Amino acid sequence: MPQRSVQQRAGFRGEAFVDKAVSDASHVWNDTKRDFAIDGQIEFVDADREVTGVAVLAQVKGTEVGFRGETATGFKFTCKADHIAYWLRLGRAVVLICVDLRVQQAWWKRVDTWFADPERKARRVVQFDKAADRFDLDAFSRLSALGVPAGEPLPRLEGSEQLVSNLLTIEGFAPLIYEASTPCRDRGDAWERMRSNEGLRPGRRTDLLAVPTGRGPARRALRRAGHLHPHTELGDHRGP
Repeated sequence: MPQRSVQQRAGFRGEAFVDKAVSDASHVWNDTKRDFAIDGQIEFVDADREVTGVAVLAQVKGTEVGFRGETATGFKFTCKADHIAYWLRLGRAVVLICVDLRVQQAWWKRVDTWFADPERKARRVVQFDKAADRFDLDAFSRLSALGVPAGEPLPRLEGSEQLVSNLLTIEGFAPLIYEASTPCRDRGDAWERMRSNEGLRPGRRTDLLAVPTGRGPARRALRRAGHLHPHTELGDHRGP
């Protein structure tokens, strides 16, 4: 009787995991009937439930015993040379999705750009970061961007997206901050007014801090901290 190997079972289970994850995220998994280095493609559905035509190709690898070089933070996967050559010839975005069936988690990496580096291509090894490369709901906005031609708008997807803030934490204030009313409407106006009044001189450092007018919480907090002091109008300041 024909038997199915452990590797074949893990492969089928890995693809089933990806199929369910894609469907749960409201997108479409199209498997490839004749598989050579590509198991299927993820086609994205937008928030209006329209199939966008935006898709990425995927190779899926599942394991029931763990991946090579696995640690708490990452692992490695070695790809076949002919598969790498095929991915690089396709001219489309290709991702490798590795599924750990023991913990029901997966990770992904774009391999057509990863192996564009000659040294990586020679080693044939993909390095995964378990935190940065998770294949979960947050991954689909980044995955969809891979299939969009440069200059084209990204599809608006359902579900969650990861927001990365560029705001900085304020850890402290200068010992003294002068408060002044000003006719300037923005930072550029303030700099131009100070230059015209010789408020800026070589070697002198001047920082502008915008504080809302009125009795807002930012102004009250600065006053309580003893940082905010009344001064002349900003545009007319000619300090030393």
